[in-house]
This record gives sequence, C-alpha cells and structure tokens, in this order.
Amino acid sequence: MDQLLEKHNLRRALRIGTWIARIVHNFTSHVKLSGPLSTAEIDTVTKQWIWRLQKRDCLMLHYEQHKGNST
Repeated sequence: MDQLLEKHNLRRALRIGTWIARIVHNFTSHVKLSGPLSTAEIDTVTKQWIWRLQKRDCLMLHYEQHKGNST
C-alpha cells in the first residue's frame, strides 16, 4: 500500500486495494462479488490498512525503545 500511495492519491490507492481484495476474495470463495465496488468493501479495506499501519508503527516504536535502552 505504501507504494500505491507514492504513485496515487489516497482515494485511488484505496480503490486499487479494494479491487485487489475483491480479486483475492473471488479467487478463494465460492460466492463471487461483481459490479461496482461497494462502500462496505472500501471501508473494510480502509480499516484493514489502518490496523496494519498502527501495528507496524507500534512495533517500530517498541523496537526504538529497546534499541535506545541497550546502548
């Protein structure tokens, strides 16, 4: 997602991410999704992305705290 944001604005990056999520869903599920992207699909991808960023940042801060204590 970071690479998408480097090339596109947030709205476009979220839509691309949602299309990717739909393709993965359709490949792995018997229930196929079709038609335009729904608001619920975009919201789900947005929440997943926020969760991943928070987790990544939390781990980075934890690493920095340990790094500072060991020197």
